[in-house]
Amino acid sequence: ISRTPHNTGQSARWGNVLTNHRRAMLRVTPVYGSPSPSAGDPPSSSSSSDGPPDWLSSPSPSCTLVEYAGMRVLLNVGWDEGLVAPTKDGGEDEKSAAGGGRSPAVAPNELPDADAVLVCDSTLGSLGGLPRYFGASSPGDGAGAGGRAGRTPRGLCGSRRGGGSGKGGRGNPPFLATYPTVKMGQMTMYDQHAGLSLDGCDPGYTLEDVDACFGPGGFETLKYSQTFYLPADGDEGGDSNQSSKGKKLGASSRTSGKLLAVTPHRSGRVSGGCYWVLRRLVDDTEIVLAPTYGVGRERHLAGSTLHRFGTSADALVTCPGGPRGALGGLYRPGDGGRPARLPPPSSSRSEAELVESVMTTLRRDGNVLLPVDASGRVLELLLI
Repeated sequence: ISRTPHNTGQSARWGNVLTNHRRAMLRVTPVYGSPSPSAGDPPSSSSSSDGPPDWLSSPSPSCTLVEYAGMRVLLNVGWDEGLVAPTKDGGEDEKSAAGGGRSPAVAPNELPDADAVLVCDSTLGSLGGLPRYFGASSPGDGAGAGGRAGRTPRGLCGSRRGGGSGKGGRGNPPFLATYPTVKMGQMTMYDQHAGLSLDGCDPGYTLEDVDACFGPGGFETLKYSQTFYLPADGDEGGDSNQSSKGKKLGASSRTSGKLLAVTPHRSGRVSGGCYWVLRRLVDDTEIVLAPTYGVGRERHLAGSTLHRFGTSADALVTCPGGPRGALGGLYRPGDGGRPARLPPPSSSRSEAELVESVMTTLRRDGNVLLPVDASGRVLELLLI
């Protein structure tokens, strides 16, 4: 708005218009790890290989900043050894780069400030970076891996916002996830730390970092369809998230001073996995954050409920794919009656092939090793 106000009253009104305009914006910014094609393999180019492009079939752990309704939330803070670890001076770690790291991440002190962190599931791609970025190491205290610059957890500083540790650290934002995600995610991080340590590698975080993130006061655990309001308790808003647990409150009391309602829903694929519905309270507009989801029912897990919320939302934020994406195009018949490049995926056929391969090996007096995470998809393999 370029109009110049002529009096103080009009200036105040234009200021309100500008503030409301900023709160009405939706801005999605990949912080690191966003799946993207390499220079030699753009999405629109044809490939001679029979499989999908590497950048689509193996997306790296990611972190995405979503700005909506005046709030800033981080969608997942993933990490694994395939990412290029930044050094303290902002460069890339030589060992990670030499090992074929997929994409550079950001230094812990460069992670954007946020009002909340939304974790979708218990895999490394969703929460592997929490101990690294939000662990117990304070900036400049020399703790942890090489004295990296971390953030003081709110459980240690006594305040969710603004820090109070006496070392100038910033308090962590609230971490939101389902109860299975928190418990299995903690086991995943323990397993990751043990595996890298036994291989002689530096995991980049300590077990104290894991306990600080997943211990008491680290997460706000939610059930499916349970709503959490932002700003969180102890921020600029009131304390409706906590007070509503002890007594019944009216809708106006629960949302007093709040701007955004955050609700998890079942995404399938992983136990406790969820996608997030963000509803702006001023006008009830909704956006859906669904980086991963499984639409089919499996042995252990029910399918995603995304069809109920994703179709009516004002915006859907997800990863590349789907029937109109590059990967979905591999399953569609071509022009002139040409057959699809890939047959439609079938879980029953995949299970049958897995069982047949295992039994064939065992019948030859061999043994089979299935490398899996400590949680997550391992439950489906156990039932097979």
